[in-house]
Amino acid sequence: MKSFVGALMPLLLLAACGTAPAHRRVELIPKATQPAAGRTPLAPAEPTSAPTQGAPAPTRKLACERGEGTLVATHYPGAVVGMEVPVQVYLPPCYAEEVSKRYPVLYLLHGYPQDEQHWLGLGLKEHLDRGIGGGGWPPFVAVMPFQPEPLFTQSDGGPGSYEEEFLEGVIPFIDATYRTVPEARARALAGISRGGVWALEIGLRHADRIGTLAALSPALAYNNPRPAYDP
Repeated sequence: MKSFVGALMPLLLLAACGTAPAHRRVELIPKATQPAAGRTPLAPAEPTSAPTQGAPAPTRKLACERGEGTLVATHYPGAVVGMEVPVQVYLPPCYAEEVSKRYPVLYLLHGYPQDEQHWLGLGLKEHLDRGIGGGGWPPFVAVMPFQPEPLFTQSDGGPGSYEEEFLEGVIPFIDATYRTVPEARARALAGISRGGVWALEIGLRHADRIGTLAALSPALAYNNPRPAYDP
């Protein structure tokens, strides 16, 4: 896992040198509007079980051979907000082909007033394709969740905050949907600006669930938490 942890530094440098994209509006989807259990899901998500036997699709096989990862735009069921929340998931090259393999996960929290596209706008996918596809880094999954309001800027931690949303909504969905290593040693959490504050608040309070922690320019000067939740 040391090489996985080492991959964090160039990613943080990427964010520091990049230019943030323009903010776009993100609308949460009420859970009641989602398909009932057993029907077609809202967005494609790679299952944890092995795919049907047979050759992979030609385009997917070609991407695997070129060392290109796959982006999945999907939603997870919110734990606090009661809505379907957008999340972007980067699956490393050859994820679909190596069906017996499990992966560590890097969670990346966006800044304000950005959304789950923030890290992608900074060139994240291209950076991961070079690092992982080029063989310099071990493969891992990267997860970029949207941080919904009012939790993102109007809560400071504990029950009913984004801390609970992340721990009880985001992580369980990712571990249930993708082939992850569901252990603290294989989970890293990083964030930018307001997302950096949340990364520190969540990671420092839950070392049993988050093994590696990083924050880029955390907006601590604009944070007014209660003492128990102050990084």
